[in-house]
Amino acid sequence: MPAPTTVDEFVDLVRKSSVLDEPRLSGYVQKLIADPATPADLNAIAGLFVRDGLLTYFQAEQFLQGRWKRFTIGKYKVLERLGSGGMGQVFLCEHKLMRRRVAVKVLPTAKATDPSSLERFYREARAVAALDHPNIVRAYDIDQDDNLHFLVMEYVDGSSLQEMVRKTGSMDVTRACHYMYWSAIGLHHAHANGLIHRDIKPGNILVDRQGVVKILDLGLARFFNDDQDLLTRKYDESVLGTADYLAPEQAIDSHAVDGRADIYSLGATFYFLLSGNAPFADGTVAQKLLWHQNRAPRAIRELRPEVPEEVAAVLDKMMAKKPADRHQTPAQLSEALLPFTQTPIPPPPEAEMPQLSVAALSPPSGPISISSTPRSTVAAPRTPPPEHGPRTPATPAPVAIADAETRRTPPTPVVEPIPDSNPGTGPNWEAISADTANAARADTERTRREGNSSRRIKPKTEEVKPPAPRSGVKRKAPGGSNRLPIALAIIGAAVLLFSAAFAAYWFGFRDTKKPTGSNGGENRRLVLTRTPGGGPYHYATFKDALAEFRPGDQIVIQDDVWEESASVSGTKGLVLIPAEGKRVVWRAPPNKGTQALLSLYNTEGARIAGITFHAGYKTEHAVRVHGMCAGLVLENIEFADAAVAGLAVHDCDGAKGRPVTVRKCRFTNAGGKESRHAVLLTSAPVSNPKAGVPGSQEVVIQDCTVEGPFAGAAFAFDGSATGLAIRNCRIWKAQHGVQFKKPRPEVIWRVEMIGNTFHTLTGAAIKVDDIQPMCRPETRIGLVQNFFTAIPVVAQIDGDAAKAQAVFGPEGNFRKRGVQAVWPAAPSPAAALIPSTEIDADVSANPADPAHFLIYDRSNPLFTAFGGKPVGAPPNE
Repeated sequence: MPAPTTVDEFVDLVRKSSVLDEPRLSGYVQKLIADPATPADLNAIAGLFVRDGLLTYFQAEQFLQGRWKRFTIGKYKVLERLGSGGMGQVFLCEHKLMRRRVAVKVLPTAKATDPSSLERFYREARAVAALDHPNIVRAYDIDQDDNLHFLVMEYVDGSSLQEMVRKTGSMDVTRACHYMYWSAIGLHHAHANGLIHRDIKPGNILVDRQGVVKILDLGLARFFNDDQDLLTRKYDESVLGTADYLAPEQAIDSHAVDGRADIYSLGATFYFLLSGNAPFADGTVAQKLLWHQNRAPRAIRELRPEVPEEVAAVLDKMMAKKPADRHQTPAQLSEALLPFTQTPIPPPPEAEMPQLSVAALSPPSGPISISSTPRSTVAAPRTPPPEHGPRTPATPAPVAIADAETRRTPPTPVVEPIPDSNPGTGPNWEAISADTANAARADTERTRREGNSSRRIKPKTEEVKPPAPRSGVKRKAPGGSNRLPIALAIIGAAVLLFSAAFAAYWFGFRDTKKPTGSNGGENRRLVLTRTPGGGPYHYATFKDALAEFRPGDQIVIQDDVWEESASVSGTKGLVLIPAEGKRVVWRAPPNKGTQALLSLYNTEGARIAGITFHAGYKTEHAVRVHGMCAGLVLENIEFADAAVAGLAVHDCDGAKGRPVTVRKCRFTNAGGKESRHAVLLTSAPVSNPKAGVPGSQEVVIQDCTVEGPFAGAAFAFDGSATGLAIRNCRIWKAQHGVQFKKPRPEVIWRVEMIGNTFHTLTGAAIKVDDIQPMCRPETRIGLVQNFFTAIPVVAQIDGDAAKAQAVFGPEGNFRKRGVQAVWPAAPSPAAALIPSTEIDADVSANPADPAHFLIYDRSNPLFTAFGGKPVGAPPNE
């Protein structure tokens, strides 16, 4: 049936589906009706069902599309969609009678008629069923329900290595060694039972909340001794696997490989954990296959100098081009890794683990309630690791609860329509399936969106206010087309006849202008969500989505990688974020260099978050902001490998109480070349300074990390800046921390630097090119509670030293013991510009350990150095 447009229709779909028993559904609906705070928006109502544990995200999505049949697969009730495997989608399901949670992999119905796919799917079941090991995902059953073929597997409450690195970056060396050790243990069991995997990659290795490693997805495995099971040869599929992690010999002939191909793929996975990227991250599939055969990846110690030589040697042997030069068995590999796993590791942090809807966490029980607080759950016991070798800690990790804003406001579903020629029956198993079985369509082709035909529900934190009822107004259906007037009249009359009061409460029609974006399509990977009451709409370019944007909308990038150079001008309230659970890498289009990947001009109230802008030295800047930008927020962004500066701020104005804010961002330069600056602040020359204060105004940079090397200063001022603050930032590996370049006559600087750590600099923490033009009342540079492991200041003083000293307002600054107070060749007054106190303290400067990088705890003398107050970037509380 068509997608519901009223709450009555939505509830009717839930009722007909039998997902909820009638007393529970009726009781909940009555409570909603009686609650005056219940919103009228249909998506918000679906969000309430999800929030209070009656429906899962997946179930609510299907109902909002008009689908109500077949929420079961054989003996199992479908709860959530977990992801995609090599041969289809994987769902979290519950046995109807036993209430046991399992993972069910469904073969797409379109593939059921393909002999190769069907035979490989059943072979996967036989392969997994032959294995029983705590480091391999177990198979329980294989069955068929009408035209659906499905495999019932152990449900692992955890994340893949792919997702863990995507969320938090490259992994600690010891932790990576532990995960590779246990993967080798699991592979040893598989190989000992005559089975090789042939698709080892980060996405096929899971780690649960206890830290137990499990290998899954044996869909490309084959038995060593089964000559009748050579499907790669039988169906002329010479290359199977994933290009980023494929052994050289496997690219030539997949059916001829032995277990040493798995060891190579595990080595490529090890490289991914340590570096954050596949061995050959760039290039086409064909190029990657060739490079695995004839090119060595960049040495891991060049990317991570802290990796011990012995660990690097193990990795190099795993990835040897010739199989004879590798570890010959997983047992040999695990023995080689064993010395590096003697230090215990904690379970994975909760931030790396998945978050399911309340209804998917535990079976429904107890009285019905409408609560503004999500229910908490207790993690189930996990299978411990084997008794031999190093122990992986099995302490249950706490289950995260949504933040306070989510607890106050019900999540609002945002639904992406699924193209379907036969809506209204059941979940569209064909449309939601993923075809990722061969290298030509490898899941590492990041420019293709994974699962882009799915629909998602996302929590909204804005408070939903029910609009006043309006009658006689046409409303567009979610698909975008208007109902016929006669149909509207008939429906309206029926509703008024049977429940006038109820209709007045629920209905809130709005006029919405339909954007020109598509409702789907393989190349539509960016989504504009129109709020309230419309969308989402898909676009192939950010530029196209931006043309349709209006305040209140948000633009969500679904791809892992986005390639575009874009400019935003005059758009107020822009929201640009990745899809939930993703971190998008935004990079320049091939063979195209521009000034910036993203340029923002006059973008008041914009918020951009969760994106890595990887300039690749093709653009001068990763992001450039200028113009009137009051309220602009750049948050949790990584600015990487720009030719000049990661962030350029040019004549950019915030406002009192609404500054331009850059917070919790990371500036990196690890691409083999040296950018000059992390942040460059500039202003255009002005002919009449009296007409107004030139340059950037009201800009705050706080809680950011500068992780070099940078050839110039981390923060470079080359033009006026007033009302600018650099707070609680960590600066590492640059020539200078902050540089004030020789100013023009009209340049004014009013800058505060408070609570920053300046570490591992080849020059000075503060570099002043020419202090004499700065010696006037308008200029003031405050330096408070900073910590220096480099010379605090370098300045040339040719005139009145007292005037030069008045420029700075130093207070409570400390330097590491043994660091000189002033450059040896500088005139003696330079030492008095920024007086600092020696302290016998330091902080960790190991970027491979982000949890402690330039961070100290309460026991460090820096925590109370300045009259009981912290000095440098304070510890995270």
